[in-house]
Amino acid sequence: MSSRQLKKQLVFSILMVNFLLVAIFFTVFSWFTLQDQNTVGNFYVNIQSPNVIEASIETFAIDTVVKNGSEKTFFLALDDNNEPIPLDYLPTYDDREILLTEYKPYLALNLRFKITSENANVAISAATFKNFQSTAENFISNCTQFILVSYSDPTQPLTPLSEPISFVSIDGENVYKEKSIEIMHDSFSDQNISLWFILEYNKSAIEYIHSHFDGPIVEVITYENDIRLEITDL
Repeated sequence: MSSRQLKKQLVFSILMVNFLLVAIFFTVFSWFTLQDQNTVGNFYVNIQSPNVIEASIETFAIDTVVKNGSEKTFFLALDDNNEPIPLDYLPTYDDREILLTEYKPYLALNLRFKITSENANVAISAATFKNFQSTAENFISNCTQFILVSYSDPTQPLTPLSEPISFVSIDGENVYKEKSIEIMHDSFSDQNISLWFILEYNKSAIEYIHSHFDGPIVEVITYENDIRLEITDL
């Protein structure tokens, strides 16, 4: 074999190695980013109270979570103007905190509505039509829970005012799911109401889904938002 042919083979081999390295890189990169998020999008708010009008909800990113034993305090992710950063997905479940994600695996929800009467007793519920399942195409209601939190301004912590409230409870191998859960109720006198909640993963529920998933890797599971909020009179 001539030196010219050897050079051609050498160049071809180098190109093939580079191609394989690039392919491997993008395969690994795609695997790590495949389930980087679980789409939440816009929550649907169903008003069932004659005392309530113009309800809306926005979702925002969480930048920091301070843990003190079982207690948590949440801080919103802020832009350069100290305004909360909107986010329409729930970052990947990361109980061991090993993933390099921009935001923490929580979501802040701000529900706003107007009261038409001077005094209204109102309940806020979360509802779903979906059953519990451990399949690849799953639902947000099966793996999350709500926490009512206090809010003063974007730079201040969101402090829990309630225990986590979930659709799903796990007792060993037994799974129980409610289709509607009350996440808060109160008597309101102000006309403009703004309530804040944290949506977080229900650890026992999502780990049950992972352990009972009939598939090669849990990273292929996607969670679609099936939750609607309902505002009713007490």
